[in-house]
Amino acid sequence: NRIAQLIWFSDGNFKSTIGFFLRILTAYLVIKNCTDFLSTFLRLLVFLSVASIFFYAFFLLFPSIENTLFVNKHFWDNPATSEFKKSLIIYNIFREPLFGIESLGLFGLPRNSGPFWEPGAFGGYLTIGLAFEMILFRKFSLRVVVFLIALATTFSTTGYVAAAGFFLLYFLFLETDKKKKLLIFPVLLVGSFFLITDVEFLASKIRSEEHTSELQSQ
Repeated sequence: NRIAQLIWFSDGNFKSTIGFFLRILTAYLVIKNCTDFLSTFLRLLVFLSVASIFFYAFFLLFPSIENTLFVNKHFWDNPATSEFKKSLIIYNIFREPLFGIESLGLFGLPRNSGPFWEPGAFGGYLTIGLAFEMILFRKFSLRVVVFLIALATTFSTTGYVAAAGFFLLYFLFLETDKKKKLLIFPVLLVGSFFLITDVEFLASKIRSEEHTSELQSQ
């Protein structure tokens, strides 16, 4: 996609293009030189998930500390984003700069972005982690529980829908216990439908994104 943008639309600059290819090269070298990439990836994601849950709960309990972090600038802050992002290296405090309170999750709770640039990205990686864990080990492990708790705190519409879709496909095609499949699959199907259509913050976000897509296509 990035290459197509550069060739056909001349979209981008030298710095961003070099950065893009460096990220690709770094990912290639990591996968090539890591003896057990998936296991390492899952262990690292568990650590980051536990850290995110801790920091998320901590700043919920002590919001004044979060405010102090935003007031006091540090040398590692990005001037362009320091008003709504505060990096703690393994955790990124994210405040939606455009939509304010409308971007918050259920009950007006803030969203957990983990170490990533925004909560939706964290939700995407957590969904990938869930998929790898369930496909590789075929059990509802403690790591799955940690991923689900962290995913719940992202309040990411895409993350929720992707995770629900994965579990539906998992119990439909990969689950070998017929009794478990007959019990869990219908519950997941009904629960996913309710989650997407009746939970207010999700339903409203989906409608808003559909409306934005329609406007962009016109």
